[in-house]
Amino acid sequence: MSFIPFLASVLLFDSGWAASIAAVSVLGVELTVRRKPFDRALFNTAQVFLSVALAAFAYRALGGTPALERSAFPIEATVAAVAVYFLVNSTAVSVAVSLGEGIEFTRSWLRIAGGSLFYDLATSLLAPLLAFLYTRYQ
Repeated sequence: MSFIPFLASVLLFDSGWAASIAAVSVLGVELTVRRKPFDRALFNTAQVFLSVALAAFAYRALGGTPALERSAFPIEATVAAVAVYFLVNSTAVSVAVSLGEGIEFTRSWLRIAGGSLFYDLATSLLAPLLAFLYTRYQ
């Protein structure tokens, strides 16, 4: 569920800030809380950074602007950001698992994203709500 604040940051902040916030938070958690080896922490940080950066790019390309400048979330731009985030994130993780375990990419993707896809998409609706509440009550 960590993706919810990451997606909210795409709606709230400029692209570079959203991706940087995600990267710093993931790296900190991976190294200090989860105590992952540095190479795994670096991969997880990079794939989240890339997912958020490309989601922000899609959001801006379809007319979305940072909510701190204007408190509106265009539906098409928001849906595109969510779709791009999940596509990039699940693809990056699936490629790593596929290469690391020597299994077919499709099998890896179905194992990683297939079972939780509906849940992830449904809970991603919380991101615009979180962004709206932030702009309203900041």
